Amino acid sequence: MCEKIYDPKIHRNIILTVQSDEIALLDIGYYRAVLSCGHFCDPNALTEWCRTILDEGGVKFICPAIRNGIKCGKEWSYDEVRLLGLLNDTEKLEFEEKLNDNLAKNLSLKQCPNCDSYIENQNGQLKIVCLWCEKNGLNFKFCWQCENKWLNLSSDKNCGNFECSNKDLEALKNCKFIELSSCKGLGLIPTLRACPTCGKLVEHNGQGCKNIICPECRTEFCF
Repeated sequence: MCEKIYDPKIHRNIILTVQSDEIALLDIGYYRAVLSCGHFCDPNALTEWCRTILDEGGVKFICPAIRNGIKCGKEWSYDEVRLLGLLNDTEKLEFEEKLNDNLAKNLSLKQCPNCDSYIENQNGQLKIVCLWCEKNGLNFKFCWQCENKWLNLSSDKNCGNFECSNKDLEALKNCKFIELSSCKGLGLIPTLRACPTCGKLVEHNGQGCKNIICPECRTEFCF
């Protein structure tokens, strides 16, 4: 794979510096980009660091640089990573597929039904204001539970959608019952359990050990 190098004659839309790389601590080429957080990085190091984040299931590109004993921790947007990492078409496709997969698995994120952007629910509220729609001049709200447009303007608790329900709770209520082959005499138990760590619903087919590993967070728990 060819190393990516900044060229001030070509990359005129990138602020460049000759300061040392603060992420990989390994200088390739001569120029580094000045990131939005103020740190300096080579495009190869930036690409590999962000690829590692995605491979580990992350959805936020966080700066790991440490300067004067202080860790940065600032977030970069994907647009910034794409530009400063000099991502080629193959890398863009790879990053966007991984990012979408990770976002879809993240229980604290859901897609706005209007613009399809992922929104984080930090306060556990039912009524969610889409900040991306708001940035585009549209006041759009949706229900975190049923993921439909919020219809009831007079309430923050009832979205007004007739069939609004919690899909996970409905699945738990209506799931089948099984008997674990490894625990004869225990009686029938539900085929679905919520992972005690991340909350993802995990299914048991009744065969094998009573302990099961959550496919989402890899926590092992007794079913």
